[in-house]
Amino acid sequence: MKTIIAIVAAMFITACATNPQLPTQYATLKLIESERVSADDVIERVERVRVLIDMNVAISMSEIESAIDWQSLAPSDRLLVAALIGDLDAEFQSPEPFSEEVREAILERLEWIAQAAAMAE
Repeated sequence: MKTIIAIVAAMFITACATNPQLPTQYATLKLIESERVSADDVIERVERVRVLIDMNVAISMSEIESAIDWQSLAPSDRLLVAALIGDLDAEFQSPEPFSEEVREAILERLEWIAQAAAMAE
């Protein structure tokens, strides 16, 4: 039985490493299940961010970090959010708008989050 659990755990870790959609959606669902935010709230916020991305609004990393209520997040959620925005830190340091590649990656992740929120409704 322990071997089966170890194999399943290894498969899950491998899936997370090769498929970033899974941990993104899992974390979104866990946040909704914690009842700190509703699925509707998540969808609304995703749409607001999509509009900003589509408009190429210049946003600094400090503005993003200050908009997050870090104290209201559980330690695991703080770790996740920091990891998600940390990957984009270099892009935010540039005065140029997002590269098309980064823009597409952000929009793809927003879609994954919206899909997970829709599952929770």
